[in-house]
Amino acid sequence: MKPLEIKLNREFTKLQEELEDYWFDEGNDKISNFVDKIARENLFKIQNIRQEIEKVCKSQNFTIKKCNELIYEFSYIVNEFGKYLSRDNSKGFTKDLIESTMGESKSIIDEIKILIATTYYANLQKLANKMDCRTYQTIGRITFILNTVTDEIMNPYKKLINDEINRVENILHDKAYEIEKIETKNKDNKSNVKKIFDYKKMDRLIKDYGFEEVRQSGDHKIYSNGEKSIPVPQHELEKGLSFKIQKQIS
Repeated sequence: MKPLEIKLNREFTKLQEELEDYWFDEGNDKISNFVDKIARENLFKIQNIRQEIEKVCKSQNFTIKKCNELIYEFSYIVNEFGKYLSRDNSKGFTKDLIESTMGESKSIIDEIKILIATTYYANLQKLANKMDCRTYQTIGRITFILNTVTDEIMNPYKKLINDEINRVENILHDKAYEIEKIETKNKDNKSNVKKIFDYKKMDRLIKDYGFEEVRQSGDHKIYSNGEKSIPVPQHELEKGLSFKIQKQIS
């Protein structure tokens, strides 16, 4: 080999070792820290929305509108995080990961590029081709490190996120069942309501349900079954009042 060829080859070997050493040591730590930070932040966002959904579904002031807003927010965060992680997204996670972890390896890569260009211009084509090949091999090893470390840290978080998705699905399933039961009960109650406007007929109906007259207050008879008391006016009943009394006794 010519003296220049020996010199350029030694410089390249040194830079190649520095680049690989960086990614096996400091770069590895930076990958771990970045992936953990991104995964943790998104997991916490998803957990917080799940907790809000759970709170709303258990609330006495539950509204479908508020629940739907939270479901949309939950789905949006989950879907956007999935898009961000996709390797098809050229402006997503992979881009941010590389930019955040490059560190001093960027300047080493720039030096390697200059060295390969210098080798070409020095008409050392064979050596330049060899440098290109070794550079691609190094990039392959770095890519393997990136993917391996990323998967080791990200996969447990992905499992936790899937657990949160399953929790939300179960919460919504239980709430839907609860709403269905209430609606069915209300429907049954409405179908059982009779058109009773005669207070004497109402007195007989309430007794049929196990209520007994305990006292009279003014023009109202007070009936009780030992758990609750229901006043029944002793005059013609309006439709709304008749419905209310029947709901109380059923």
